[in-house]
Amino acid sequence: MSPKVSVVLTSYNHAPFIGEAIESVLAQTLADFELIIIDDVSTDNSWEIIQSYTDPRIRAIRAERNYCARNFYAAVHSAQGEYVAIHHSDDLWTPEKLEKQAAYLDGHPECAAVFTHVQSINERGELVAPDFTKVFQQPNRTRHQWLRYFFDSYNALCHPSVVLRRDVAFREYTNYAPTVLPDWEKWIRICCTHAIHVLQEPLTVFRRHKKGRSQGGPSTYNLVRVDMEIMRALRLFRNIGPAEEWLRVFPEAKQYIVGGEFVADYALARLCLEHEGAARSAYTVFGLNLLYELMENEDTRIRLERLYDFRAPELAQLAGRRDIFNIRTPRAHEPVATLALDFGQGFDWKHPLLAPYAPDLHDAYSVTFDLRPAMQANPRLPLRGISFVPAHGQLCRHSLEDCRMDGRPLQLQAANAAVLEEGWEVFHTTFPMYQGEAERPRGMELTVKGSLQFLTMDESFSVCTRLEQENARLQFNK
Repeated sequence: MSPKVSVVLTSYNHAPFIGEAIESVLAQTLADFELIIIDDVSTDNSWEIIQSYTDPRIRAIRAERNYCARNFYAAVHSAQGEYVAIHHSDDLWTPEKLEKQAAYLDGHPECAAVFTHVQSINERGELVAPDFTKVFQQPNRTRHQWLRYFFDSYNALCHPSVVLRRDVAFREYTNYAPTVLPDWEKWIRICCTHAIHVLQEPLTVFRRHKKGRSQGGPSTYNLVRVDMEIMRALRLFRNIGPAEEWLRVFPEAKQYIVGGEFVADYALARLCLEHEGAARSAYTVFGLNLLYELMENEDTRIRLERLYDFRAPELAQLAGRRDIFNIRTPRAHEPVATLALDFGQGFDWKHPLLAPYAPDLHDAYSVTFDLRPAMQANPRLPLRGISFVPAHGQLCRHSLEDCRMDGRPLQLQAANAAVLEEGWEVFHTTFPMYQGEAERPRGMELTVKGSLQFLTMDESFSVCTRLEQENARLQFNK
C-alpha cells in the first residue's frame, strides 16, 4: 500500500545536522510516510549517520556521482506517496507539519502545493532574528495575485516547507538548468494553472549558516547568475492565458486590448521594460528580445503596427535608450584590493599598492602585496601603519580571515564597518577599510585572506535603513 506522503530529504556534507533532520521527520504526528534520503556523495560522515537509522520507512540512496539536481529529481520521481514533501539535511520540521499540510490538501483538491511559515536557527540550533526569514511569512493570495507577486518581487516561498501533489511534483522537478532560482520557476509554473496555500504557522525551521555559505546562499558567485535565470523564468509568464486571465494578474494590461484584440507577448514585453526592481537589466533584456522576436514574424509585426502603432523605429528607440551593456557608464571590474602604507607621514593614498583578485565560488579570496618597492622608496623610514581596502566602487559585506606580514600574523580592524551580521562586516561605504599598526618596520610581503560579497540594490537599501534607525535610536537615547 502506498504511503500518504513521500518525504525526499537531500543530503550533502551536513554531518553535524543530518541526524536532527532525520529525527524531525521520524517524529511527525502523521506516521504514514516513506522517507527517501538521497546523499549526493558527501565527503564527510553523513552517509554513515544515515545508515545508522533502521526505521523501515527509510529508503536511503547513495549517489554514484555528485549530480546535484539530477540525483535530487530522480529521488522525487521514485516517490510512491500521494503527496511529496521536500526536506534538506540542515533544516528541521516541527512534529505536526506533515499532518497539517496533508489535511489541507485532502480538503482542497484545487490546491497543488502547501507551504508554511518559517523560523530560523543558526549552526548551533539557536533561534536567530527573523530578518532573514520574514520574506517567507507570506499571507495567502489567489494564484493570479501570486503570479503578480512573483513578477514584481521574485521568490518568497521556502522550498523545504513545501508539500506537493505527486503528479505536480513529477511535472515540476524536471528542469536541471536553473541552479540559483529553480524554486521560483516551479512556483510560477504551478500558479499558471493551480492554486497554492501557505499555512500561517512556522512549521519549518530553516538553518542559516554562518556567512550564508550554502548552495543557494547570497554569494557573489550566485548573484552573477541571477539575471540570466530571471530572463529564462520570465518566459513562463507567456503561459498566463487569454486576455481575461491577463487582466487578473496585470490590470494595467487593459491598455493593450484594442478593439477586442490583445497581443499578450507585446503586453509582457512592455511590462518588463517598465520594471523598476533590482533586476531591471534582466527584465529589459527579456522585454527587448521578445519585441525583436515579435517583429521578426510578419503576422505579429503587422498586428503590432495596426493595434499599437509600433514599428521598427519605435523598437530602435526603446533599445537605444537602455544602456544594458554599460556602454555609456563604467563597466564592472573584478575586485581590486588596495593597500596604503604609513611611514610616519600619514597613509600614502597617492601611491597605493594595487592587486586584482578573483574570489572563488564561496567568495573566499587571497591577495598578496609586494612591499619591496615601497620599502625601497622609503629606505630610512620605518613602516608604522597599514590601511587595506578589499574592494571599492560597490557596497559590500566582508569578512577578514587572516593577515600576515612575511608569514607572521598582523592584526587589522574594520575602520568603517556599518553593521555586523553572522560573521560579516557590512559596509555602507564603497570604500570598506581595515587598518592596523605594522609590527615589523621593514616587511617584504603582506598576504590577506578574506571573503567578499557585493550587496544587491535591495540589500544596500536595507543596510541604509537599519543605519538610519540605529542613528535615530542613539539620538533619542541622548
